[in-house]
Amino acid sequence: LGTARTTNEPNKSYYDGGGGWVNMTPNFKNPLMIRMVFGKRHRPVPKITSSDSICQKQKLVINADGGDTYQWGPAANIKFPQNKSTVAESDTSFTLTLKTWDACGIPSSTVSKRIKVNETPKGRVSSDTTICVGTSATLRASGGTNYSWAGGPKNSSWTVNPSSSETYQVIFDSTNGCRLTLNTTVGVQKL
Repeated sequence: LGTARTTNEPNKSYYDGGGGWVNMTPNFKNPLMIRMVFGKRHRPVPKITSSDSICQKQKLVINADGGDTYQWGPAANIKFPQNKSTVAESDTSFTLTLKTWDACGIPSSTVSKRIKVNETPKGRVSSDTTICVGTSATLRASGGTNYSWAGGPKNSSWTVNPSSSETYQVIFDSTNGCRLTLNTTVGVQKL
């Protein structure tokens, strides 16, 4: 199993370093004798639960099972790397790793999961502009697959004629499920 060890603290179990445990109990008829019972402990089996992909700038909730203490990696991507449940984020795809230990300190093997990070649309929208009251402005968006103006059409342009200054919002959707929201303001100059 592993190397033998002696102790002056009976009635305790010790991990022997080789995947087993040793239970030491005193013999009250002969205090110098300690009965040693050898057993086999199974290593914890860690499991990662999370989505397989996220969008850039999006937080990924990750959960661990199969242990009492935890170590997530890579540390640069994990907010709280020793929590059972935590969050990860990255601008590029990365590989999550997880190692766990049971209550007796027996370590697990390291498991991993590849997380794909999808690109957020690189959208652009018309710059802020000012018009005279009674005239109109055409707002234009580009860089996405689908467009949706809040309170307006679902295409890349929208002609507006506000009576006072107003901010307009456009949502860019892409085929990978990621989206971007941008704003533009049309100011109105009173005559």
